[in-house]
This record gives sequence, structure tokens and C-alpha cells, in this order.
Amino acid sequence: MIISFPAIFTSIITVSVLITVLSLILLINRYGVKLKYEYVLFISVVIIGRLIIPFEWKWTHTIPSKKIMPPIYNFFYQKIYNDIRLIHIFLIIWVIGSIYLTIKYLLNMKTLYALDKNFDNKLDEYKTIFSFLKDKKINGIYKLSNIQEPFVTNPFKPTIYLPNIDYTKEELAFILLHEAQHIKNKDLYIKILVQILIILYWWFPLIYVLRNIIDYILELRVDYQVTKNFEEKVKNQYLLALVTVTQKISETTHIKHYKTLKSQFTLRKESLLKKRINFFYNVANRKKYKLLIIIPAIFLILSLPSIVFEPSQISPEIQRKIDNNEYQTDETMKKRMYILQTADGKYYLVNKISQEKSTIQNINQPPFNQLKIIKEKTNN
Repeated sequence: MIISFPAIFTSIITVSVLITVLSLILLINRYGVKLKYEYVLFISVVIIGRLIIPFEWKWTHTIPSKKIMPPIYNFFYQKIYNDIRLIHIFLIIWVIGSIYLTIKYLLNMKTLYALDKNFDNKLDEYKTIFSFLKDKKINGIYKLSNIQEPFVTNPFKPTIYLPNIDYTKEELAFILLHEAQHIKNKDLYIKILVQILIILYWWFPLIYVLRNIIDYILELRVDYQVTKNFEEKVKNQYLLALVTVTQKISETTHIKHYKTLKSQFTLRKESLLKKRINFFYNVANRKKYKLLIIIPAIFLILSLPSIVFEPSQISPEIQRKIDNNEYQTDETMKKRMYILQTADGKYYLVNKISQEKSTIQNINQPPFNQLKIIKEKTNN
């Protein structure tokens, strides 16, 4: 298991394609094509898995890239000063950015977890009103005046926060059912995983698109789970509560939006609210696709890293001589070329004069088996 520039590059290309496909699926749904959320969830699982394991494995097959990868590789590996290359600068910026986001995230979480210190826990009160709360693993329920939407946070001690506005009993029941379902699904652990990916891939713009899509899919799943046993009339009341609670909150002043780890009932953006309502589907037409999602997802997560694009830039003249086996008796190649063995176990053909590199698949075949192998120096 090796992490390398080509492996990360291939992962980013693969994930970019999958996120684009995911966005197109959601776009198609806007025009009346009914798609089950499981399909979107399946692609999301594959994307998360690919980002978590951007490695090369023993079974990884290398595909030489002669046009796209060489200029990209040469750009990042160009020398800036002595042995310092441009990619080293990018790696430093990458690490600094990740450290900054980690600190910012932890501080935000500390602020969020301290919201309830000066407020009364209404869990016991609500348990007497709503019997479904008695068997739920909820640490507390708080009504706060400075928050923008109902949400649940803290996966280790699940806590529900509600804006301090007037709710009907029906609205409050739907909100608590919704947030309790997030806790049951352990959705906050998924959000932790997504947040880790954002910290690691903060420089990748589509990671933020993926976060929004996953938030949306988790809300769709909870909407379905909460309402699947409801009669049609009650389902409509649930959807109406989404709208009325959002309207009530929008009329509230002095509210603050906490951009941290949470799952919420309203998703107050109008476009997302419309999508959630439009994504409701007929219960009679639904089936359980859990195994049909999990099994292919595991297979794809393992199989996608089996392909990695490597830069290949052997000059046409050298390639012609290799194809004609001219180097088997030619000493020119020995004088001008050597093989570099990198720390990650890869081999590159290096021109001693220009220092141009190209990937070698098999160092034991002629003419490469005649060349000197130099191991890359590593800093201990």
C-alpha cells in the first residue's frame, strides 16, 4: 500500500467524475424523474471510500499517460532551489491548511457544545408529552434564542437544539421525530468522516459540493424513515411542517448559523427545501436495496484503486530504438540514461543531461536491464 502523486491524482480525477455524475442525478430529479435516494447514497459511499484510500496496491495496474500526466508531473516536480521542488511547497501549504482547519473545527465544536450551559434541559418535560422519546438515546433537548434551525449534534452525547420560537404540538413532534432518527442512524459519525475529508482535501473544490450532497441525502433518508408508516394525510402535514417552521425561523431576528457538525430538520435554503419535498416517492414502489448497495460499494472501493495513471514521456527516438531492439547492443543508452528507484518502490528512466523522467513498467526487460539503478535518497 503506497501513497504517491499519481495515486492521489488518479483519485481526484475519479472522484471528480463521480461527483459530477452525482450532481447530474440530482439535476435529473428536478425535472420529474423519480430516483431513489439509495442510488445517490451508493455513489456517495464509493466517493468517500475512494478519497479515504488514495493508495496504490500490489494489484494496482499502471496506465502510462503520454499527453496529460507528463506536463502535470513536470510542473509539480520542477526544482525551485537546490533539491526543493514545487511539490514540496504545495505539500507544506496543504499541511498548514489542514492544521488550521482542524484547530478551527475543534474551536467551533467547543463553542457549540457549550451552548446549553445556561439553559434548562427539557428532555424530561418532552418525554411526558411525546412517548417516542422514552426509548431514544438523547442526552438533552434545549431551546435557544440564538440558533437558526433545529439540529442535533455531539455523536457521543446526542443533544437536540431548538430555536426558541412557538411551535404547535404537531410541529414539535415532527421535529423531535426527525432529529431522533438522525441519532438512531448515527448520521453524525458520517458527518465526522466527511469533515475529516474536508480537512484533508480542503484545496479540492468539489469536496464542498460532496458535503452538501451528503447533507441533502441524509435528510432525504430521515424524511423517508420518519414518514414511511404515515398515512398520506400525516405525510402532507409533515411536509407542511417543514415549510411553516422554516417561515417562523426566517421571521426571527438575532440568529446565528453555526457551521459545524450537525444534522438539521429544516435545511433552510429554499432550493434544498423544494428538493426534499419533490423527492418524496410512493411507498408501494420502494424496495429494500441495502445489500444491493453495500456489496457493489465494497467492490468498487477496492477495485477503483487498481488503476493508476503514471506519466510516460520517452522521446520518439528512444521509443523507436526500444521497439527495434537497437539498444541491446548500443552503449549510448548506458551513457545517457539510468534508472531511479524511488522510496515508494517505483522505477523511472532518467536522462542524465535533461533530467527528464519516464515511467518504467519492467526493469528486467531489455534494454532497461542494462542500466544502472540508483536508489532515491530519503531523509531519515
